[in-house]
Amino acid sequence: MSQSNFKKPEGKSINDIAHFTAPIGPHQRIHEGNMYEACIYASALADNANLSILVRVGANLEAHLLSRIAAGGDVEFEVWETPTFVNPGTALDEINLNREIDPRPIATTTTFFNASVTTTGALIHHDLIPGGMAGIAQGGSSARGAEWNLAKGGDYLLRAHNRRGANKIVVLGIIWYEHE
Repeated sequence: MSQSNFKKPEGKSINDIAHFTAPIGPHQRIHEGNMYEACIYASALADNANLSILVRVGANLEAHLLSRIAAGGDVEFEVWETPTFVNPGTALDEINLNREIDPRPIATTTTFFNASVTTTGALIHHDLIPGGMAGIAQGGSSARGAEWNLAKGGDYLLRAHNRRGANKIVVLGIIWYEHE
């Protein structure tokens, strides 16, 4: 019985192979005070209405973002790049996930809801939260498993669109960290 199929590269010691730098993960970003969250909740989003978050990335740092949505059903979820708007809307609170440090770093990425959007820009993600049918009506949720690496100084619109034919509960949220 073989202990391992590992073969040491020519001229390398096991110590050369074992030493590596692990990537900084979300847990480390939280400890650094550099991970944030913003979300918006609609208890009764009207049929054919939108709930959206406008994300404006700061000029000097990239934002690595994960999105999530939960809805009562039949809601489309879209992410748009480079939307144009007359007014960014009402500022959302960007919550620093490290509740221990004081003072907490402030995000350079800013978030808004109810933006006065004139054009949505380029569609870069489209998803559906199905609602079921008849006696099996239900809601659902979606979380994009991969990070978006948002460009410095970029604008992005995350939008939930109710297609159910009735008012539905919708929660739209993002979590992100920033780095150079």
